[in-house]
Amino acid sequence: MPSRRSSLLKKKAAQAINCIDKAIIYLDDLHGVFEPHHPDYAEYLSAIIVNLLQSREWCLDVWARAWGGDPEDYRRWMT
Repeated sequence: MPSRRSSLLKKKAAQAINCIDKAIIYLDDLHGVFEPHHPDYAEYLSAIIVNLLQSREWCLDVWARAWGGDPEDYRRWMT
């Protein structure tokens, strides 16, 4: 695969992982707000967060399989 194509794919993968990270942060904030008064909503939010964490791990696994190396260095592809 040409280097340019690989770079574009890495950038897209990095952006997807970054979006998952942001979603987890936002949902965790919501969880903190709903927990005291609506624990049932907080439970749903917890389930969503767990699923997003699993999805993030799968994305990092695809990264490692596709391009090797440590997938945690994906942030350098964000620029």
